Amino acid sequence: MRPTRRLLSLLSLVAFLLLNQPTLASDSEDDPEEYEVTARVARISHLKGTANLRRDGDTEWEPAAINFPLVEGDTVATARESQIEIQLDARNFIRLSAESALKIVTLREEGVALSIVSGTVSLRLAALEEGRQFFEVDAPKATLAAERTGLYRVDVSPRGLVKVTVRGGGRARIYSETSGFTLREGRAAELLTGGENAGDWNLLAAGAPDLWDVWVEEREQYLAQHQRFDTQYHDPYVWGSEDLDSYGAWNYTTDYGWLWRPHASSISGYQEWAPYRFGNWVWCPPYGWTWVGYEPWGWAPYHYGRWVYYNNHWAWCPRSSYYRQRSWWRPALVAFNISFGDNIYWYPLSYHHRDPHARSRHREHSPRIRPDYHSLWRSHPGSALSVEACKLAVSLIVV
Repeated sequence: MRPTRRLLSLLSLVAFLLLNQPTLASDSEDDPEEYEVTARVARISHLKGTANLRRDGDTEWEPAAINFPLVEGDTVATARESQIEIQLDARNFIRLSAESALKIVTLREEGVALSIVSGTVSLRLAALEEGRQFFEVDAPKATLAAERTGLYRVDVSPRGLVKVTVRGGGRARIYSETSGFTLREGRAAELLTGGENAGDWNLLAAGAPDLWDVWVEEREQYLAQHQRFDTQYHDPYVWGSEDLDSYGAWNYTTDYGWLWRPHASSISGYQEWAPYRFGNWVWCPPYGWTWVGYEPWGWAPYHYGRWVYYNNHWAWCPRSSYYRQRSWWRPALVAFNISFGDNIYWYPLSYHHRDPHARSRHREHSPRIRPDYHSLWRSHPGSALSVEACKLAVSLIVV
């Protein structure tokens, strides 16, 4: 019988899969996956209206979206009547008002440095190790260096006028070309830019909250109600999972430990939902191609741990109990199979798959994974081929 074109395509796919499978970690080789690239990453956690992103070294802007990864050197700008929230980690957030522009100058474990070009930016620092981490914000001819957790706001007018306000128990050192001082909670400072006192500051009480402050407070209340800072399910290096309780439920299993499964209502808007199906690939240096999921909860489940098919449902496993040290953020935890025609195939790494990009991936004598026909079939649900057809394809190749 002459093979059909679809079967030939599947044969090619399975052949590639068999020859290029990720390796399986044995029980005696449960070392944590190590990576050469571990640059810190932030994400766009909320967006109202329109915002654009420009990568470091690029001259063109690209549209920003929820769950977009941001790295050191990126610049974000909002349009009119737009607002954006950037999550730095589990506890710290940056918020930009309409017609604002911000550059991430430094984004590292030891600290963060930002540069405000224009507009209004509010910073919620809920976690800052005093003396061990820094958080600095540059504005035209001025610098704010946060000394403790708190709520900070920096305004830069179109004419370059700078105003700094401290609330929420914060305290910061403020610098200009001619002066430096400490600004405490409930106080504000305006930089004088003209006359003989240029470079000095006008100190005053923090004003009454305006519409922007009200929106920031609404976001704070929302996060307080929906976020759960609980490392029961994963190690503290996993972040972006704080609101998963709002979209799904956790259950403990003997096979995988803690699993999170999205509620049916959280995926009902996606036809034949499966992990890594609804989203797109974006280029994010230094990681390269990175998956951006359309789901509002699609940050931690697509950049940490593994997806497993358990009890006839997809569930996300943080896999933290598998590591001896820590979890690392990854651009996507998938294996690419093959491309033919205009199609490229990928599927989620299973629980015991090593990440193909990890250094430990290249260990010698790592056992091969037995073909998982059901996973292969599930990764191509649009195909009319059945699990039995996948088994037939494998047997034809092996024989």
